[in-house]
Order: sequence, then C-alpha cells, then structure tokens
Amino acid sequence: MRAPTSGRAAGGADERGWSHRDLVLAWRCREHAALLPPEGEPFDRARELVHRSGLVSVFVTGELPSLYRADGSMVTRSFEAAWEMADRLSATRQAFYGRLFRGKATLVSREMLPWLWAALRRDPADEYGRGRLSRAAVTVYRHLQGHGPLPADRLRRELGFADRRSAVQFRQALGELEGIFAIAVLDRVRVHWDTFVWGPAEQWLEPGEVEEHLSIPPDLATRRVLLACLERVGACPVFDLERWFRWPEGVVHRSVKQLVEEGTAQFLVIKGFREPCVALRR
Repeated sequence: MRAPTSGRAAGGADERGWSHRDLVLAWRCREHAALLPPEGEPFDRARELVHRSGLVSVFVTGELPSLYRADGSMVTRSFEAAWEMADRLSATRQAFYGRLFRGKATLVSREMLPWLWAALRRDPADEYGRGRLSRAAVTVYRHLQGHGPLPADRLRRELGFADRRSAVQFRQALGELEGIFAIAVLDRVRVHWDTFVWGPAEQWLEPGEVEEHLSIPPDLATRRVLLACLERVGACPVFDLERWFRWPEGVVHRSVKQLVEEGTAQFLVIKGFREPCVALRR
C-alpha cells in the first residue's frame, strides 16, 4: 500500500516538528519513558506499563515501550528479569504474551486484548487453504487440538521436529500460529530447562471471552489497534504498517484509508523515511 506523495493527503511535518526521522525517534523515547511509573517494585511497574500502553515489547523494538533496556531506562536492564516478569504477567492472566508485534515477544493488556484478538484471529484451516499458513503450523495446531496443552519439548518429539533443521521449522510454525491467535503459552514448566506449555489460545481466556472478542467487527478492531500503535510510534512509513502483525489480507489498506478520510490520521512526508508516513492528527 502506498500513500499519496503530493497534494492535501501528504504534507510536511505537523505541529510536533517531525521534520526528520531522528526527531520522531527522539519523540518515541520521551513518550515511552513518560508511560513508565517512576516508583514501585519492578513487577508492579511492569504491570502498570502494560496497562498504560496496551502493547509492550518484552525486549527493545524501538517502536513500543519495553520491559528490558540495557541502559536501564525502562523497567529493567536484566534480560532474565524481563522474561520472569513477562512469564508472571501471563501466568496470572494480567497480560497476554505472544510473538505478535513484528513477530517479537509482546505483552498485551487485558483492555487491548479483545481488539487485537478480533483483528487477528483466523481459522488455521482457512489460512492454510489460502496459502498463508505452512503445513507444519497446521500439523502443530491439529495435534494440540487433539491432545490438549503440551510442553514444547514433548510437542517437538511427538511430531518429529527433533533435529536442528526441523527445530527451526517448529519454531516458525509456532510463530505463525501465535500471530493469528490460534495457540498461546498457557504455562511454563521446568524439565531439564524451562519450557513453554502450548495449547489452543482460547484456553488462556475466561469462559465466554472468546465469543465476546469475536463479536467485534474485524475492521473496527483493526482501526482500534492501528490507533493504539500509532500512539506509541508517532509516525510510521505506510508500507511498514502491514509488517506490524499477521493482518488479514487487505485490512490495513482499508483501515488506513478510512482513518485518513475521517480525519483521525494523516499522511506526512518526513525526511529520513523512504516512504510517506501515517500519523495521528493532533
């Protein structure tokens, strides 16, 4: 999808002074830092950050607030502590964990989860039929549907993903399924090492929540998620929006067009970005 590069739909920097990409990146750092509670225990600060932001990266992406930053400017500078907080938030159902934003480890607040679920959830069989899901992913999904939640190491053995090459294929299959809310991490157990327990994503939710989430129209949910993300990134090249999540085909184009037409978003030409950007109107 390409934005117009001339005329009223695309212009220079808005009132925030975004004349160059570096200014957008500096704005992100300030905004993300402002979301972080200044005091409290690390876990409490992490929980509040997820609640305030809606979407948080476990590790640095540069676009969303994160739990971990090596310079200590976010919740923790400890890689291990970031994992532990993410696990605890997910295990206590205070935030949903998955490889979602750009396929990276992401925490989703309970308030944001219905919108993201409605925007991204698809049936694996349908996706496979459309050529948008691998055979390995469908195999993993069907096995979990038939056998219930399983630790990752056992799931690998039972499906024959034992060698190094197939281990990569297995990890990619999990990522494909996470991206469409087909499976989720339900627990973490200690075997020879810590390992995730995978199962159908709906088992992470409370009874009745799946129906509530899927009652939200997907296009409406997509617009809501785009707005929430743009609140965090400031401005983003239009073509890059489609890389944020495993969106259904064509939905981002429709949603951005509607946001611009209704005046909620705008196109901007910002030096340092190769393509026109989309940003919220202030």
